[in-house]
Amino acid sequence: MNTEEALREAMSEHVAEVHASPMLGRSVRRRSRRTTLRLRTAGAGLVTAVAAVSAPVAMSLTAGPAVSVGAAPVTNAVTATVTPTETPVVADAGGVVEGVRVGYLPETCDGPGPNDCGIWVGVYGDGDQSLRVDGRLDGRQVAEGTYLDASGKMITRILDDQHGVLVVIGDDAARELGADTVERELRKIAEGLSLAG
Repeated sequence: MNTEEALREAMSEHVAEVHASPMLGRSVRRRSRRTTLRLRTAGAGLVTAVAAVSAPVAMSLTAGPAVSVGAAPVTNAVTATVTPTETPVVADAGGVVEGVRVGYLPETCDGPGPNDCGIWVGVYGDGDQSLRVDGRLDGRQVAEGTYLDASGKMITRILDDQHGVLVVIGDDAARELGADTVERELRKIAEGLSLAG
């Protein structure tokens, strides 16, 4: 008999009368369940916190500069326009919106305000950067720096590196003009845009 066998035999004799308590297995399982539940709760809380922080951060990183939107009929002396934040912006007597003169609007635009006209002009202060990010330059190019979107109711024109202009014809105005003339009128409006300064 060697030393290992002697040690094994001595250990077996020493613990031969020892038995585990019936509660031992139950307490081990209970402790394991509690630990698992704590870890799952902490993980769910962490995922919720990350989602709550990342959504506003992502939205702020993809947001472009402020945009002024409004209709500016040339025939009116002063026209109130509406921005996306509902803050009124006033076009001056020459039909200027944020430094861009609107030189042409269809004859159907004879109302005193932008809602009467149904045509909105939005000026982006960073040229084509926000328009490119928003996908507004993905349409068909109809002239140098001028793009018509697939719906046929929106045209974009880049005047310079600080003036990107988006023109939208509302559904009512488009019906009034007729489907065959909407694109032609949008092109004329885009051609009539110029820097006011």
